[in-house]
Amino acid sequence: MTFYVLAVMHLKTRRVHVAGITPSPNAVWMRQVCRSLTDCEDGFLKDASHLIVDRDNSFLAMRDYLSQNTDTEVVLLPPKSPI
Repeated sequence: MTFYVLAVMHLKTRRVHVAGITPSPNAVWMRQVCRSLTDCEDGFLKDASHLIVDRDNSFLAMRDYLSQNTDTEVVLLPPKSPI
């Protein structure tokens, strides 16, 4: 069975946070991950000004949620940029 892991990293401190693990990522799961990451009490992204993401379609829900509900700016990596 394949599991998908979404991890975020704070670049300045190199701290890594596993945001979620699922066998089938979808928009509902991604919105829940966004709510957890931006929680006003202990969300990993609560004070973040930028979030860098690749152009995978699975991040559409995350980009939409963050742009509508937070001040965090979503920055897209250039197309075909190396990982």
